[in-house]
Amino acid sequence: MEGVVEKVKRRGWYHGWTIVGITILTQIAANGLAINANSLFLQKWADEMHTKPSSFLLGLMMLGIVSSLLSPIVGPQADKFPARTLLLTGLSGLVIFHIGVSCMTAPWQYILLCAVVFSPSITLAASLVTNKLVSGWFVKNLGLALGLSAFGLGFAGVILPKLIATFVPLYGWRMVWRFAGLFILVVIMPLVAVAVRDRPTERDGFDYLTGGESERRPSAHGGSGARGGSMLGWRDMFSRRNFWVLVIAYVPMLALHGSVQNNLAPIANNIGLNDQAAATLLGAFSMSYVLATLLMGALSDNFGNRIMLCGLGIVTGFGALFVAFGHSLVPLIAGVIMVGVNGGMWPLLASAISREFGSENFGKAFGTLMLFVLLDVIAPVGVAVIKEVTGSYVPGLSIIAALSIIAGFVALLLNEKRAGQTEVSAR
Repeated sequence: MEGVVEKVKRRGWYHGWTIVGITILTQIAANGLAINANSLFLQKWADEMHTKPSSFLLGLMMLGIVSSLLSPIVGPQADKFPARTLLLTGLSGLVIFHIGVSCMTAPWQYILLCAVVFSPSITLAASLVTNKLVSGWFVKNLGLALGLSAFGLGFAGVILPKLIATFVPLYGWRMVWRFAGLFILVVIMPLVAVAVRDRPTERDGFDYLTGGESERRPSAHGGSGARGGSMLGWRDMFSRRNFWVLVIAYVPMLALHGSVQNNLAPIANNIGLNDQAAATLLGAFSMSYVLATLLMGALSDNFGNRIMLCGLGIVTGFGALFVAFGHSLVPLIAGVIMVGVNGGMWPLLASAISREFGSENFGKAFGTLMLFVLLDVIAPVGVAVIKEVTGSYVPGLSIIAALSIIAGFVALLLNEKRAGQTEVSAR
């Protein structure tokens, strides 16, 4: 029958799980030093280059602005072009970015590198393309696969802070950045070149492309028959209530996440904690992030995304208040763990988009959703500037915490159908 691929069973290892593993590595490359561990370098850069830490946070602000503007452009390309090509292009840019940072001597150079090199590179090498790739390999266990893929967004933050705190005093921060660029070049890029394919063949089997939460069936070209259809228009996408509920739900949570993550080491230093303590906080933050992506991805398959997004918004909002008002290591650890769990929003967002629009329109829809990161880019810088003006992180973090709690309740408006209830579109 046209539009339906006959289910083929195959015993043994499913290559889709290898694809998930590769996406973990690419997201570690994209988010490792530059995002997960960025705050550990801020004070060192500021001291060496005689400026304020907020000067370098402007680079991350430019990253957010440019990458969010690029996402609606890259998203449709992810629906058209091979993921291998896009990922290798992005990883090449990441190599250049890491080497460039290792050579910088002034904040404006970092800002320029973030805007011109890092922004397009992370757009091609991280969640937009990797989520699209994974959605082409899974319908059954899609949430789990997306959760495992998002594991790479936070895993580097678990292991890198302690390594950085150990190796920077021995070799200097410049050598750390150069080694990271070399690792991407000689380890991750060859693996992507060899292993990445856009969708399974009969040799792989189609077990994971049938059944599942919305009873979708793979189309002849590997897409889904979800109600998004193969020719999604901008008007159709913007007319969906679920799209706007997702925007309103995730924007404050992402603003809170970035504000805490990128200011965490200065927050720790502000109450007298040293770099080792700051590394411990970042490790706890990232471990919470990693575990949440795995848990939320698995729960999404069974319980949907609405309740999970609501819980994340509320928990992370109260966690930020612990961070804002904490004056010792213990409340800070509790707070960063609570804020870190909102990393679980990424598999939930990806699952919700895949349910709503289908895998063949995933890139365009998810890329457009990421456009609204523009609303978040000023948050980390704003929190840092408010602290420099008032002497406290409390005002900035409290405002964003309140917005995150409100966003959690907005997520309850998400309209989603459970397994067996979603209609299969005939094509």
